[in-house]
Amino acid sequence: MAPSDKPVEATLVSCKVCLEEIPKSEATVPEAVDYFVYFCGPDCYEKWKNQGRAPEEQVERRGRRPGIVSYLKAMRIVVVAVVIVASGLVLHVARAQQGGIKRIDLQRHDLSVPGREVVQAIVELDPGVTSSRHTHPGEEIIYVLEGAPLEYEVEGKPPVTLKPGDVLFIPAGTIHAAKNVGSRKGAELATYIVEKGKPLLSEVSDHAPR
Repeated sequence: MAPSDKPVEATLVSCKVCLEEIPKSEATVPEAVDYFVYFCGPDCYEKWKNQGRAPEEQVERRGRRPGIVSYLKAMRIVVVAVVIVASGLVLHVARAQQGGIKRIDLQRHDLSVPGREVVQAIVELDPGVTSSRHTHPGEEIIYVLEGAPLEYEVEGKPPVTLKPGDVLFIPAGTIHAAKNVGSRKGAELATYIVEKGKPLLSEVSDHAPR
C-alpha cells in the first residue's frame, strides 16, 4: 500500500462529563462559545449545563496552555495596580504644578563638565499669577517670550519688570520669584545649568528673609 493510501486515524476527544473517548467528528460541541469542549451525547451535555459550571475555571480555552487562567487573573491584578500607581503620579504632578503656571520641558542633556547638566523649559504664567519663591541648584538664564511682561524678584536686588525679548541671569542658589503683571498670559524660556541628580526647583518659605 502506498503511503498516501494508509487509513487516517480518527482524532479522539474526551467527553467533558463521563471522560469517554469518542471520535471528534461524532462529539457534541456547544454553540456560541469561544472554547472547545466535547460531549459524547446530549445527555452528558445537559448534565454539564446544569452543573452551574464556571467557564474560566472548568474549561480550557482554545489555544491556551494549562495555568493560563491563573496567569490572566494575576495580570488583571498587575494592571489594576499599575493604574492605581499611575493615578497617584498624576495626582502628585497636579499638586506639584502651581495653579496658573504651566511648565513645558523641552530638553535635558549632560554637559562636558562632570556632574552638570543643562535643562531647558518654557514656563507660562496666567495674568496676575506669582510663582513660589524658590532656588535652583545652578544658574538660570531667562528669556522672556511674547505675551505679558513679567516681574522678577531676585534676592538682594530691587524688582525688575521684563518685556518680551528681555533677558535675566539668576545665580545658583539665589531665591527668586516671577509674577505676570499683564492682562494676558506671559511666558519665559528658562535655561538651567545645574548639578545633576538634584531637584531642579526647591521652594522657599514665604517667611524666609527677602
